[in-house]
Amino acid sequence: MTQGRPPNETKWANRSFQVLMVVENVSRDLTLEAPWMPTKWVLTDGSREWTDDYAWQWVLVGHDPHAQPSLPPGAKAEWTWMAAPVPSGAWVKRVEYHDPWGNLYSQELPSPPGGQVNFVDCGDPQDGTC
Repeated sequence: MTQGRPPNETKWANRSFQVLMVVENVSRDLTLEAPWMPTKWVLTDGSREWTDDYAWQWVLVGHDPHAQPSLPPGAKAEWTWMAAPVPSGAWVKRVEYHDPWGNLYSQELPSPPGGQVNFVDCGDPQDGTC
């Protein structure tokens, strides 16, 4: 995966977590400027927690990220974001979004039941197993 905005790094990930973020600007006079995205992913393996603050998006190889709209008062839009990489045996426990006006929105996510996740370990990107 290659980051389409700073720090513009490339990372290998064989597991990710995807969310559809729906935002409605309920302000009467303020525009929510793009980009708006999850601020923090809280991940866990059941015994420890850690955070990641980069939200990935699907981008065609060799292209820039899609232009996300700014949201004027009353506007509503949705965008798909991903946490990656998510290590084997771990999951996203919570997604947080801090808006520019200081509000925190947080969504807790349950541990996935055993057998619900279809996961194939693709190994290192150079070995070509997937």
